[in-house]
Amino acid sequence: MIDALPPLRDVQIVAVIENRMTLTGFEIGTGHVTEKAHYQQSWLLELVTHETLRREAELTEQWVADAERSRAFSRHVAEFVGPRKPIPSHPRHRHR
Repeated sequence: MIDALPPLRDVQIVAVIENRMTLTGFEIGTGHVTEKAHYQQSWLLELVTHETLRREAELTEQWVADAERSRAFSRHVAEFVGPRKPIPSHPRHRHR
């Protein structure tokens, strides 16, 4: 879940092109203990359709399934290969 963004204040629309909008303004945050700080922000917003959200959810599910298959394959390879064994160093590099 995405946390809510702090409010953008004194907002100005900079540009609108097709389904994108650029806004600028400031947000109030806390600076030092006793003062407030103002941070200049510019946001690029893009209109999102239900179809885009549905497709993103499908891709996320696919990514999760692919990641699980990859982990399962890694476990399979680790079981096949066996535990790691130390690699002996060259006699010339051994400490005496």
